[in-house]
Amino acid sequence: MILSKISIGLFLLRVTVKKIHKWIIYAAMGLTVLCGLIFFFVTLLQCSPIHFFWDKSIENGTCISVDVIIGLTFLYSAISVISDFTFAILPFFLIWGLNMSFKSRVMLIPILGMACM
Repeated sequence: MILSKISIGLFLLRVTVKKIHKWIIYAAMGLTVLCGLIFFFVTLLQCSPIHFFWDKSIENGTCISVDVIIGLTFLYSAISVISDFTFAILPFFLIWGLNMSFKSRVMLIPILGMACM
């Protein structure tokens, strides 16, 4: 999922002219990667030793609280939704300022807006 958002962000960076749009894309990509990596590693390393997650018969094993995992899931979901909407709405602002005919701009916005799919 992270790689697909990075791919869409890199594509949008190729057609972006304004500096503010580039910063928005970089911020959305950075938040997605950061939150995704944190979620991945906390989920992977939530139990010590790691195989205690599957084998509860180990005597010295511990896991972090389920509330932490649930909180991280909500955080990752919120960041993911924000970056999805950013990548879906930003093409409108990228295309609207171009020196093209109105018809061409209207036809190009949905093509670049495929990020919401």
